[in-house]
Amino acid sequence: MESNTNISKASAGVKGSETDQLHKGHRDRVKDRFLAEGISKFRDEDILELILFYSVPRKDTTVLAESLIRSFGSLSSLLDAEINELSAYGLSKNTIVLIKMLPQLCVKYYKEKYINEEGDIVTLENAHNFILPFFIDAENERLCLLLSDKKGKMLYCDIISEGSFSASELDSRRIMHLILQTGAEYAYLAHNHPSGIALPSTSDVNATSHLCKQLRAIDAVLADHLIVANQEYFSMAQSGMYRSIFPRQQEN
Repeated sequence: MESNTNISKASAGVKGSETDQLHKGHRDRVKDRFLAEGISKFRDEDILELILFYSVPRKDTTVLAESLIRSFGSLSSLLDAEINELSAYGLSKNTIVLIKMLPQLCVKYYKEKYINEEGDIVTLENAHNFILPFFIDAENERLCLLLSDKKGKMLYCDIISEGSFSASELDSRRIMHLILQTGAEYAYLAHNHPSGIALPSTSDVNATSHLCKQLRAIDAVLADHLIVANQEYFSMAQSGMYRSIFPRQQEN
């Protein structure tokens, strides 16, 4: 006759198997819903739950997803969270890597799909569409440079500096080198205020004015300088507040 201990273990195995099947059935339904409807009708919690399927095996991720969204406030805030914040929440390395990879993957996808350095036409009004994606996952300060020829054809668009710097430390030598290398006539500059607001500081204005004069010496024009914060931006050229630096808009 089988012992009670063995019966208990066997019973636990059956229950575990049933639980696994239950989770698998739920996960399959969520995946099928995504394939059928896309992500637009998903709540933040639903999207995160779907993401967690791939780093948290054989466990119910519904409660975890809801708890994380509640703690961080939104999916975007969670994706922007510091690694130590995610670690403090008790998330595994696999989950942290997946969460931190997603914004960077979005930037790479956008750059490869929508930023065609060989042919996109840049104007004062649409330059931000090309520049803002470079700041999606920015935790530190970044400096982005977009260059175009006289007709507005994009010649270059990328991050040229990252880390802790101020606008007064703009690498004008590198900017001018890239302009001369590409034969560009117009330059669009952008940098972010990670913990601030999308408004230029006094040092931002002074550095922009100085760079504008330097570019004139090589027959190039600083078309705009965007200040970015939390995916909002301020255009110094379009604001009308800095006519001494940007006396006229770019002519296409």
